[in-house]
Amino acid sequence: MCSYAAFEPCAHRGRTPSCAELLAQLGLSRVVIGTRDTNAQAAGGAEILLCGGIEVKFDVCHAAAEELAEPFYLAREGGFCFIKINVALNGAVHGRIGSEKQRAFVHELRGVCDYVGVGGQTVRADRPNWMLQPNFGDKSSTNHIKE
Repeated sequence: MCSYAAFEPCAHRGRTPSCAELLAQLGLSRVVIGTRDTNAQAAGGAEILLCGGIEVKFDVCHAAAEELAEPFYLAREGGFCFIKINVALNGAVHGRIGSEKQRAFVHELRGVCDYVGVGGQTVRADRPNWMLQPNFGDKSSTNHIKE
């Protein structure tokens, strides 16, 4: 049996067990890893797997794995920023722009963000409601609005 991971399974124990140790207990014969974990505290999962007699192959789809891991790396280094701009095809920014599906996605983003930045004109024109819709995360009580 084989397992695929975007980046190296963690070796450390913290709030959760070591991912590498859990994988080693599954009886896998091979683990394919997209990229190494650059966090010194978490790195070393490949060694745990190798010691468990599991073949480890690195750098498969490396560029895609690095792209997938970028938000994780940035958040670990101090933050990750989402920028969402709603503009009509003609460059206009007034009136209701976007679909219900887009608005639902924005609520999902707001549910994982600590801060929401909004222009003063948006506040004056739209009178936004800063409460999250149900099922879109748990940050509604901690959102801070910056203009």
